[in-house]
Amino acid sequence: MEKLLSKQRIYFIGILGSSMSGLAEIARNMGAEIAGSDACYSDKLLYLKKLGIKVTIGRDYESVVKSDLVVYTSAIKQSDEELVLARSRGIPCIERAKFLGKIASLFDNVIAVSGTHGKTTVTAMLKDIFTYCGLNPTVHAGGDFFGSESGVVSGDERLFITEACEYRESFCELTPDTEIILNIETDHPDYYKSMSELNGAFQKFANKLKHDGVIIVPPSVNIKSKNKIVIGKDVYAKNVRLENGQNIYDIIVNDSLYAENFKLKIVGQHNVYNSLFAVTVADLYGLNREKVLKALSDFKGVKRRFYEIKETNGVKIICDYAHHPTQIKATLTAAKQIVKGKIFVYFQPHTYSRTAKLMDEFCSVLSEVDNLIIIKEFPARETADMGKSAYDLYKRLADNGIKCRYSELNQNAADIVKSKMFKGDAVLLLGAGDIVKLGEYF
Repeated sequence: MEKLLSKQRIYFIGILGSSMSGLAEIARNMGAEIAGSDACYSDKLLYLKKLGIKVTIGRDYESVVKSDLVVYTSAIKQSDEELVLARSRGIPCIERAKFLGKIASLFDNVIAVSGTHGKTTVTAMLKDIFTYCGLNPTVHAGGDFFGSESGVVSGDERLFITEACEYRESFCELTPDTEIILNIETDHPDYYKSMSELNGAFQKFANKLKHDGVIIVPPSVNIKSKNKIVIGKDVYAKNVRLENGQNIYDIIVNDSLYAENFKLKIVGQHNVYNSLFAVTVADLYGLNREKVLKALSDFKGVKRRFYEIKETNGVKIICDYAHHPTQIKATLTAAKQIVKGKIFVYFQPHTYSRTAKLMDEFCSVLSEVDNLIIIKEFPARETADMGKSAYDLYKRLADNGIKCRYSELNQNAADIVKSKMFKGDAVLLLGAGDIVKLGEYF
């Protein structure tokens, strides 16, 4: 397998994106020589440089023309100067999703984890389970694993576990042996104009399943497939309760008791749900039950998913990737279960189109927050004319009588609550952008 990429020079445009940086790392571990560029700095820069990967903020025309292949993110325009240059020199160029599909095709078995929420957590659960059971999977996730600077594990060619993103139907470049669809909700209104379009994309993804493959879905997902396992029906949890911050529950698989009084360390009812998908996959692959449960009970989560980045004077500073109303609600529910004091919430909207499309839903869930600060948006690939800004969200909330503040991402934002914080309180930094930087000011 490694020979297929060995000594190839591959250039990544947009290399610091979560998926792109992971693919660059995998290709590098397969023997390719990697370089790349991005428009702005991210915390992935130093990590990739430690791997010996040349990363340029801006453009690196010299490396482009020396490359054998250019991989580009869908976030860039077709008029991008590096992309235009590569094509003018006859260098093959491939979009990220297609490159992921090419990588996946090198493996004997592929497990693809899709859905609007929970992909990274379930991918990480599967990584821990398969590894603890003695297998050596290659893993590609959109977030960093606990105790790691990366969401990548480079294993052998037998098994590839990957997140499968629905944006622009990119997951349809995969042909998995096992598919997971965790949920389907509006999250990319700049591409999908209706739920019908979105559901159609997930059906296309389901149709990509290998003929003898299995798809795992919740009851709310109406997907047609001959080999389907339904969470909540075929596999479910019962006697669910919270004790000392831990979820405790029984797991039932095909009407048989799989685990009794199982304890999951990570908080949140949504993670009980996530764990059922992981158990289902493990059972499909015939993994040792005791080892599966041990790996899952020891699971510590992933970075930026209810991740405590620091504690200051007894106040926990917690970061969570929640950028959708459903995720925000789940995170707030989990926080209320374990935080004894006040909860201060900073929310940074991610993309203008999502903020506009889900404005009512954002207002509804954020109206439940007593101490709320809206942070200037992280636009990602979008421009202001594509929707609504963070300030628009703040104004809507304020006009509806919700007490909140608005701030840029800086020291002043942290100062808003510093004098109000006491031991036992918690600060939640919510959003998929650079909101995590705010933790530096506490």
